[in-house]
Amino acid sequence: MLRSDAIDAAVTWTGASGCLFYLWTLYRHGRRGEGPQRFLVAVLASLLLVRGFEWLANQHVLDRLTVVIAAWLPLAITLFIERVLRRHHPFWVKLWSLATTTLFVVGGVLTRLAHDPTWLLGFAACLSATVAINGALLFGRRRSDLGASENRLASLLVLLAFLSAALVLTDFRTLSSGIGPVRLGSIAALLFVYSMAGIAVQSVSPVVWAGRFLLLLALAAGLSSLLALATQGQSREAWLSAAVNGWPVSYAWILLTGIVVSCRELSAESAINDFMRWLAEVPLGSPELFIASFASAPDVGTHVILRSEQLLDYSADVLARLPAAEAGIVGLTKARQLRASAVEAMTESAEQWVDLLERTQMSHGFLLCRRPLTVFLLNLPATTASEGAEMRLRVMRHIVEQLDTR
Repeated sequence: MLRSDAIDAAVTWTGASGCLFYLWTLYRHGRRGEGPQRFLVAVLASLLLVRGFEWLANQHVLDRLTVVIAAWLPLAITLFIERVLRRHHPFWVKLWSLATTTLFVVGGVLTRLAHDPTWLLGFAACLSATVAINGALLFGRRRSDLGASENRLASLLVLLAFLSAALVLTDFRTLSSGIGPVRLGSIAALLFVYSMAGIAVQSVSPVVWAGRFLLLLALAAGLSSLLALATQGQSREAWLSAAVNGWPVSYAWILLTGIVVSCRELSAESAINDFMRWLAEVPLGSPELFIASFASAPDVGTHVILRSEQLLDYSADVLARLPAAEAGIVGLTKARQLRASAVEAMTESAEQWVDLLERTQMSHGFLLCRRPLTVFLLNLPATTASEGAEMRLRVMRHIVEQLDTR
């Protein structure tokens, strides 16, 4: 086994650990409804996990399995970006992603082309094209259709697309004599997960994120130099070689540490502190004043308030059934599940909520008032822990109800 392969495996498994930890955090905080995000992270985790074994064992079956798993990336990336933009991609983009995934999955399973350099070059070109297309859609988005935090997320993803393109290129050694001493594709996955976990805690501009990436890179260089000095002694050549080879490993571990810290900050305690800080400052003189302050609430980004003249096709009594059974808050995922239930009264209510949420492209909602009918709808960002957010929405709904009664 070559030393470079061992380093590649270490970096790759570190990337897999970061993806798996973030995926576990998404489940832990109730993000089961965010299919595209979970799907992309799951594909990345599976790919990195298997690829580490492939580089160590160098067996054809693992090589083929790696290509098959990687073939799901074009589809996963397209679905995720579509979710971020909250609008459907052009049909040809969906068709391209589906065709690319289908072609290389079927080819990898049924043929021996997975070991052919030309086949790998074709896959690299298709994957690069998919990333470029989605990056162009992100860059050319209509910013007025998204909230401020969603626009910052989209801009950050554009930055990550450029960085990932350069990092993933180092993985394709079979296509060249070797672009670098270490494969760095897993660093791209770690940067993505680190950003997704971090932006849920603090939404800042892409320039700030670029500065963080460079700062962590410098810290990793220092850590790698110290470890090389401790293990290689004072031989300058040995120290320099160890420091350079250990730099990606140090960077990967620092990013993994950042992912763990950010995921822990997604805990309910941190979110509750932000909510309580907001609640301590909002006016409670009337339902109208309180509702007007919703735009500045921690969990409320893109939202809309629909009044009776906009809800002529909906029944207040029917809409009220589902919130009554779900502690006041209706989620699109739960409503879709209940729509298929056998209880007719609940099915009718769920049908109206699904229609209302899908028509406005929102994810959650609750009744503000039944007479006249007024509904509050919002879209929880993909990086928000919905279980705790729904609890805070229940508090907001309860306060509105109490103010209205008073």
